[in-house]
Amino acid sequence: MAKKLSAIGVVAAAVAVGAWFTVPYETSVVHATYAVDLDTPELAAGWADDVFIAAVDSQESAERDADGLLYTPFRVTVTSTLQGKAGGDIRVVQEGGDDPVSRERVVFDGATALEPGKTYLFATRLSGPDGWHVLPSNFTPVEVPGGATDPAVSRWTSAVTSPKSQDTVHPSDVEKASDPAALYRQAEVG
Repeated sequence: MAKKLSAIGVVAAAVAVGAWFTVPYETSVVHATYAVDLDTPELAAGWADDVFIAAVDSQESAERDADGLLYTPFRVTVTSTLQGKAGGDIRVVQEGGDDPVSRERVVFDGATALEPGKTYLFATRLSGPDGWHVLPSNFTPVEVPGGATDPAVSRWTSAVTSPKSQDTVHPSDVEKASDPAALYRQAEVG
């Protein structure tokens, strides 16, 4: 009898877990306001630690940072670096994503979702505590199917040599670090 009750309990738990994953996601659309403007290559280059071209290899499960904000990480392979020290296989994170445990979906208004298999030009800042290259929702990654030889890259090449600074930009983790190279090593995908 005890075995039968135990088996019923296991089946009931499995059904409950299965039912939970059929509950639809609750979607929140965030209309973020930023203190910096990243809508031109010159402004984005002035803000970014790194400007690089990378192929998106895969999307990982969403994660929360120390403040509870939801991010979607992507594994990318850097093929060309225009500014900074990003290289090799790294993680780029976009704000928002799907949390399968809480059944929460966070979408940032106007943000373009990255697609595995495509190549983009990124402007990111390196988050020291997380080891992430952060892609804010107010920057639209530029798809460059031709990689470094894509015509869209030439404007960015000029922008990184003549970036525009903004008064409201706070120093990045890289700028504040006593050993920036250590931050880049931490951000490499192992």
